Amino acid sequence: MAGQANNSVIGLSGIGVSNTESTQSTATVTGTAAQVSVNNPNAISRLFINLSADNIFLLTDPSVSTINGIFLVANGGYFNTKSWEDFGLTGLPWYAVSSGISSGLMIVETTVNN
Repeated sequence: MAGQANNSVIGLSGIGVSNTESTQSTATVTGTAAQVSVNNPNAISRLFINLSADNIFLLTDPSVSTINGIFLVANGGYFNTKSWEDFGLTGLPWYAVSSGISSGLMIVETTVNN
């Protein structure tokens, strides 16, 4: 049922998508760039939420740094990518770095199950 509710919201039922699943995970981000999500061609949406008091920076490349990346402000900054708007960007691997020593990053990924 949850998959059907998601499909009606994002408009995928009209193109034959009937089975989606959302998973939530938390990554610890440090001052050294590290991969926080893997390549997933079935991903249709990814939401990144900064849970820490430090700034976090995201990029689809390991060269992410505090001056090169998508800026997530401390205490709730977020970034969302959706395949129907951002195309292949959604399923790429993502890397993150923090301005602090140890920062929490929540990742919610929605995938299509064939």
